Amino acid sequence: MIIIFKLTTAKNKSKKKKYALVTGAVTGLGFATIKLLSEDGWTVFGTKMASQSDEELKKLKNVIPYTIDITDQDSVDEIYKKAEA
Repeated sequence: MIIIFKLTTAKNKSKKKKYALVTGAVTGLGFATIKLLSEDGWTVFGTKMASQSDEELKKLKNVIPYTIDITDQDSVDEIYKKAEA
């Protein structure tokens, strides 16, 4: 799943930052998507399960590895809080 959003922060209301949330970011289409978006200047939250390694994600520019449980709303909400910071 890919969720793309733009966020205007209180610090800079005239400039919107481009963010994407990509689940399944460690392998296959998720990893390929993260590579393309990060190379295009997007800040990408690459989500993974706790049992997966994030070593390859850490090597990419503009990528924030994040362990998430998509069945837990608090876990999902935390990503949006990080984007606003």
